[in-house]
Amino acid sequence: MKKILLSMIVLMSSLTGFSQTITLAGSTYYGTGYCSATDANKTYNLRNTPHNGRNQYEFGFSGQYGVGCSFIMRWNTTAWELVSKEQVSPSEFQYTTLTTLAGNFPTPPCGYGFGGTISGDCTEACSNFMTLGGGGTICIGTSATLTASGCTGTVFWNNGGGIGTSITVSPTSSTTYSVTCSAPDYCIGSVTVNVTAPPTPQISILGTGVTNEGDNNYTACSGTSIQLYCGGCSIIPRIMNWSNGTTSSSNLSAAFTPDVSSSYFATQTIDGCTSLVGNTVNLTLKNKIIVEASNNNFCKGTSTTLTASGCTGTIIWDNDAGTGASVVVVPPYTMTYTATCSDTQVCNGGITINVTVPAPVAPTITASATVLCPNTSITLTGNGCTMGNYLWSNGATTNYSINVNAPGSYSLVCSTNLHGCTSPQSSVINITSVGADLTLSGTASSGDRQATQTITSTQSIPANIQTGYYAGKSITLNPTFTVLNGAVFNAEIKTCQ
Repeated sequence: MKKILLSMIVLMSSLTGFSQTITLAGSTYYGTGYCSATDANKTYNLRNTPHNGRNQYEFGFSGQYGVGCSFIMRWNTTAWELVSKEQVSPSEFQYTTLTTLAGNFPTPPCGYGFGGTISGDCTEACSNFMTLGGGGTICIGTSATLTASGCTGTVFWNNGGGIGTSITVSPTSSTTYSVTCSAPDYCIGSVTVNVTAPPTPQISILGTGVTNEGDNNYTACSGTSIQLYCGGCSIIPRIMNWSNGTTSSSNLSAAFTPDVSSSYFATQTIDGCTSLVGNTVNLTLKNKIIVEASNNNFCKGTSTTLTASGCTGTIIWDNDAGTGASVVVVPPYTMTYTATCSDTQVCNGGITINVTVPAPVAPTITASATVLCPNTSITLTGNGCTMGNYLWSNGATTNYSINVNAPGSYSLVCSTNLHGCTSPQSSVINITSVGADLTLSGTASSGDRQATQTITSTQSIPANIQTGYYAGKSITLNPTFTVLNGAVFNAEIKTCQ
């Protein structure tokens, strides 16, 4: 690269209109090239017209503008600066800024001030033949088409706009675009595009069990319900556009449960303009222990087997259930068992065991009789099944009351409608049938004795006993039959009933 050190510049301030003479002296150059000390110690005349549409005066060897060595006075928006111009290839020039010039030099005329101050007369003169359009206010993220009409030459746009009567721009902030018409007089104008940009949302993740790991990273157990939140989104009204596909009028999204680890961001729409995307938050879901029970609804006093999967470490159960992937528990009441994995990257898991407490109490039975006569039935009535169904020992389940027509032992249990719990068994009712002839001996017990035909007895009826004999044809009391004082005894001929 060509390096030039300029030690002193002597400017001759003779000025007539836009004509100017300048003498360069005392210059020292390093390297080889077209510019030399001989070139610097010459007096040059400033050109009164722009060169190649540039905002500069150019001067150099007579008849050698654009080749070899030239020096350029270039307007840098506030002052003139001196630039060397060396041709380093047939189609390439190298420009080196040497210094800022001090002196009574003119402000650039119309067409010279790219980015500099343009006089009112110049602007008015340009408006006589060039009309600019497309300026105004747009939303950030959208585009505007800028136009320049009426120029008979070439239209040049700054800000990287290129060449042409129309350009499309998408600025991210309010921007003024300058445009130059190459004829007449290289007039310039400008079009301003104002950009409306709502604040970019800075969001976070909220939820019970959500951990902020810092640097926009969050962790949670799988199955966790979360919400996206923008604490700084305070302008109302606004619409929050969440990256999970939902919107909300508040700065808090609706709760949702992600299935996989995901990243989230948001934009906000205010007065019809949508902001750019703010920060992105990352949620990592941790696996959760899966807990199952062989039966999680049962009666008090029974057991169930708890099984945990998804942990590569040691599983520890709470409520003194022990350790290991499988444990047997007999919960005394409804409770929740939680399994913890020694691997901290795995979340705890739990299950609720529902126990029916208290278990049903034993029911009671009453009988209309305990002796079954021929061609008759006895009614048994159950009481105390307040939680479900009556289950009779003869298989009947229809009602609290049944009729039986066969001798035997009868009992009752209650089955609850909740989880099929069964009560203890009731007391037993013994039903006997009446025979044709009955022979009795020994010591009698309370209760009546019946026969359809005859009764023969040698019994002793003890004191404080109440009993009776009932037969259809005859009752025979042998001489050894006795009734002690205080006993109540009755004998009667009658049909079985």
